[in-house]
Amino acid sequence: MPPRRQPGLTVGAAARIGRRASGEGASSGSTATATATATAEAPQARAGILGAISAAAEQPPAPGERIVDVDVAHLTPHPDNIRDSLGDVTGLGESIAERGVLQPLVVVSRAAFTAQRSDVELDVAVQYVIVAGHRRHAGAVHTGVPTVPVVVRDALAGDDDAVLSMIVENVQRTDLSPIEQARAFGRLRDRGWSERRIAKETGVSPGQVHKRLQLLRLPAKLAAALVDGELTVTDALRLLELPDSEISSAWSQAKREEYRGINGVVTARLAALAARERGEQLRTALTAAGLRLIDDPDAEFGSRPWNHLLPSAYSVPGADPAVRGIASGDDAVPPPADVLAHVYAQGERLHLSWYSTQAREDEPRSGGGGTVAPAEPSASSGSGSAGAFSGSPDAPATTVDPAEAQERAPLLRERQERAEVARAASEARAAACARIVTGRLDPELAVEILADAVLVDVVLEPYEYAAVAAEFCGQLVDEDVDAGDDPVSTWLHRQATAGPLAARRAAVAVALAEVENSLGWAGGDGRDWTSHEARHVRRLAAHGGYELTSDDEQRLAVLTMSASAGSTPADGATS
Repeated sequence: MPPRRQPGLTVGAAARIGRRASGEGASSGSTATATATATAEAPQARAGILGAISAAAEQPPAPGERIVDVDVAHLTPHPDNIRDSLGDVTGLGESIAERGVLQPLVVVSRAAFTAQRSDVELDVAVQYVIVAGHRRHAGAVHTGVPTVPVVVRDALAGDDDAVLSMIVENVQRTDLSPIEQARAFGRLRDRGWSERRIAKETGVSPGQVHKRLQLLRLPAKLAAALVDGELTVTDALRLLELPDSEISSAWSQAKREEYRGINGVVTARLAALAARERGEQLRTALTAAGLRLIDDPDAEFGSRPWNHLLPSAYSVPGADPAVRGIASGDDAVPPPADVLAHVYAQGERLHLSWYSTQAREDEPRSGGGGTVAPAEPSASSGSGSAGAFSGSPDAPATTVDPAEAQERAPLLRERQERAEVARAASEARAAACARIVTGRLDPELAVEILADAVLVDVVLEPYEYAAVAAEFCGQLVDEDVDAGDDPVSTWLHRQATAGPLAARRAAVAVALAEVENSLGWAGGDGRDWTSHEARHVRRLAAHGGYELTSDDEQRLAVLTMSASAGSTPADGATS
């Protein structure tokens, strides 16, 4: 039966790296003395791939090999050594100063190394490249020892198995930084190892190997931050969920917007990316339906694009019916021939607006000398209903002077835009609530939300907010229940008995729905936010990927100034 192969190494490579003393003799004279000392202090040899490198560093030289003293300045670390730092070598240096280097370093000559590695440029002073013994070399340099003993084994210069062994041995060290370990795995992967083989040979779990390899995608600045402790591995992996082009800017944004942190920034950017992708899909469907797309309504229609805006929804084959402006069902109709489409993404929201090539002109009111002007939309209502747009045939009309109508037009547009922004913010907060509820939902975050609700509201009636809470959970309150049963109560009961996680999600959803209802009233009556509401909005930004609007930032700034002046609106206050 042939001898069993050591994992990851050919038998020949293992033999070349180190020989057992029992199988081969030692040199005579002073070399024999050094060999005896090294053999006596060598630890028990390890099996497998690590045993090979142990043999290289710990076993005596073979016949014909000799130990020579080399100036430390003539030695250089191997380029495949994955360690940025060899750690504190003070203790090792003191031992070397007192007793000398007991185990010779294993090196290859400059000539042998450059013959195999022409891609590496060595300093002119270098005569040898270290294969094993990097810490001993560093300890000697630290202590000021001028020379160290080495064994020259030029056969290792072109031996991939020996280099792999060196890398694998370093991976086993507990003091490796995450980036150093990532580089080690990367070099093994570059030599053709699969993640599964790396995990098997190093004893590291496959999941850990995959995560460490992911760290190699980090830009240099972030890799340095990880080494310095400014960036955690968890946050680094969260950033790596983004495309490479966004990682650095997301890191910078998270440092500027501390209230959101990396998790909030990444969540928002992923949602925005998803919205842009949906926008491209929608543009493709609209183009396939023969519709013309416009990029800028102002450039297309001039100073009054709202006179071309259509408060309608149309059916388009292949378009996502969840997009506002896309109709579905039996009564849905396709867009007329003169209709144009404007698609754009704003943060996580995807917008679709329909425009007519023909402007709707103001018409004279019968029996009067003025013109018909639309009713002014309410900016505080947050409503984006179709009939509220200027020029809508469904909007209430009053008779005004043409000059007055022209003067009021910019104000009407501004108020309409504010109303649209308020509606968009409300929908964006709802989406952020849903992401919190259906996402990872860290238990500490759940406790924070529920404690905030209980301590502030004292009495929280879940019945009133269950329908919205169910939407946050990605569900609907089931109207199809037994006669006499209340569908809302039925949904709440089902969540309470569906297991700990489902119950926690439902409870958090109810608490979030209550604050969203409160924020709706705050927008309606124009009052400042309470501190409870402000905490809610900040929480959505930090954990739900919600993008603060300029109005949000102004409200939060007012609250901060009020707090510094000692007049913060009390939680639960309505005035």
